[in-house]
Amino acid sequence: ISDNGPMYDDRIAMIEPGKNYGWPNSMRQNSIFWWEKTLGPTGIAFMQGNQFPKKYMDYIFVAMFGDTYKFGAKGKGKIIYKININLNNEVKSCEEFLKYTGDGPASIVGLAFGSDGLYFTDLFGEDGFKNKGISGNIYRIISQ
Repeated sequence: ISDNGPMYDDRIAMIEPGKNYGWPNSMRQNSIFWWEKTLGPTGIAFMQGNQFPKKYMDYIFVAMFGDTYKFGAKGKGKIIYKININLNNEVKSCEEFLKYTGDGPASIVGLAFGSDGLYFTDLFGEDGFKNKGISGNIYRIISQ
């Protein structure tokens, strides 16, 4: 799962019956990875087909919502991370896979693999929440 911490320590955890996952004392307890800053993980996806090269089969893709009311690429979040894990659920690497570079609010709220790529949605679209324009988009990332 992806989980938002109280004001820090957003995390990824593999849920197993009977384990304590730390709320409210430590969001790091039984987590496989955490971010010290609150980035707002909103979606998690695993590749289960051939949408990308085979090397991505061991990755978790995590969408980060970021700052709600900040426009543009500044601020935190508005990123999809790829996290490489081994068979023991240990993190080998965590890297940015895609980072928003536009001018709008563009906070990511959904993430899923389809048969032809990785899809994600934003909440506000480029016009933002102040205008009556498009109120969200669906994007597809493909491998070339």
